[in-house]
Amino acid sequence: MKVLRVSLFCIVLFLVAISSFSQERLISSGLLLSGGAGTLDYEFVDDLKPDRLGESFDDTYNYDLHLGYRFRLRQNHWLFWDLDALLGMKSIQKGRLLDFSEIYTQYQVGKRHLNYYIALSPSLNASIYKGLYAGVGAEPTAYFYRSIDSGMGFDLPVTLKIGYDLGCVSIEGSAKIGLLRHSVENLLERNRKKEFLLSIYIPLRKILP
Repeated sequence: MKVLRVSLFCIVLFLVAISSFSQERLISSGLLLSGGAGTLDYEFVDDLKPDRLGESFDDTYNYDLHLGYRFRLRQNHWLFWDLDALLGMKSIQKGRLLDFSEIYTQYQVGKRHLNYYIALSPSLNASIYKGLYAGVGAEPTAYFYRSIDSGMGFDLPVTLKIGYDLGCVSIEGSAKIGLLRHSVENLLERNRKKEFLLSIYIPLRKILP
């Protein structure tokens, strides 16, 4: 809970700083609604031992839903920044290790559960043609798990996105590739996510050029 409070405090400072010191570069700000799915790539640790039987792990990544607030800032006539503060959840299906040998691993598919997270997501975007734009960024993410899991994990996915600004809304498609371990379970040697999401940005405030 201490880390959660610190993370929320950092997000509040982030929002206050952006709104206070970037008024001359602010294009718009508003709500961000996103959803998507992806895959969770993992490998078991090499030194599996019989006492690990019955342990659970994250097996399948089902979907992601998140809500955020975005600040869009002008860099120059064709570059702009999107700075997003996000609160979301991911549905993960658990697995339970039943048996293993040198040539196979047997496990049982378990129940789904939700992982909640907060994230900051800055991206640099380039205008391509009319409302079309593309961008690249990173998304430092802190996950908060239910009590059945091993605790809290961190990730730092790279984000690639393409979108179109319709004026009243912007529609985006994005891909995210996790660079760090998705969770802190000791049963897995690595477990990284690949995600594909669709987002709608709804400006609540727009600054005239």
